[in-house]
Amino acid sequence: MLKLVFLGCVSGAPSARHFTSSMALIYNSRIYLFDCCEGATKQLRAAGLSLHKIRAVFISHFHGDHYLGLPGLIMSMALLNRTSPLRIYGPPGTTSFVQHLLLSGYFELTFRLEIVELPLERARIHEEKEFWVEAFPVQHGIPALGYIFREKPKFRISLEKARLLGLEPGPLLGKLKAGEAVQVNGRIVLPEEVLEDTRSDISLLYSGDTLPLDYGYPFDVVVHEATFTSRHADLAKERFHSTAAEVAQIARKNSVQLLVLTHFSQRYEESNFREILEEAKKYFEPTVLAEDLLVLELKKRFGKLEWSVHRPGSLVPLV
Repeated sequence: MLKLVFLGCVSGAPSARHFTSSMALIYNSRIYLFDCCEGATKQLRAAGLSLHKIRAVFISHFHGDHYLGLPGLIMSMALLNRTSPLRIYGPPGTTSFVQHLLLSGYFELTFRLEIVELPLERARIHEEKEFWVEAFPVQHGIPALGYIFREKPKFRISLEKARLLGLEPGPLLGKLKAGEAVQVNGRIVLPEEVLEDTRSDISLLYSGDTLPLDYGYPFDVVVHEATFTSRHADLAKERFHSTAAEVAQIARKNSVQLLVLTHFSQRYEESNFREILEEAKKYFEPTVLAEDLLVLELKKRFGKLEWSVHRPGSLVPLV
């Protein structure tokens, strides 16, 4: 199961009630941050997430509302005697920005910091056994990236197919599931002869800040900024942002299963951002608004995404 924890949801600067946009993705007890808002360390602790379990941080761009939590996070990790490496990905300028942050005070770094500065092009940038992450350029007036998280395909043994080939449950099926060919009754059996795709691998797009992004792919989950509603469409275009209507129409066009909106202008805060949600749902019903410490649990079975929403204060084990 994959979990998303939203550390903040507004744009520009923290308000009295909300931190700026940042998201923690939890996968098999490992944590990956997408942007690092001011107050990220406090929010991670409030969510019950261990700083030691953060593997990587993916920064979309270097406007303050997306990275000002980095120095506090790094220094807190050092105070807690972290020893495992931390990798920070970001657009051109990342190395210089992060190195300057490290000079902003006296502290001793107890772990290796790996800074990966990415070009403004689509590329696979991070890979682990079960998934990979891609970066791609977006339009925000400065060097900026979005990110794609993809689980690798998951397969299961078809006992029906296996038995037709003379195979029964046992070590040989284990080898086939691990991708090895085996010999049965004098012939070689290849994994693809007995494996079937469970279609349970999740794909997720994280937009960062951008003009409307027509990604042209049916992602299971899209986490996209919706700074404005259509009432302020001119302002959105001028500032390289998106409206809720634009984002929702693109999600519908691309057969997305779940749309999560974030990065809201504080001009809509008094109504609890209801105007943004109502506008999006006119075009795309399966839409959720991010909020501080909201948790989304995601799983997929045979192509269909299932999700549950846990709002702040609800009890849900995270890692």
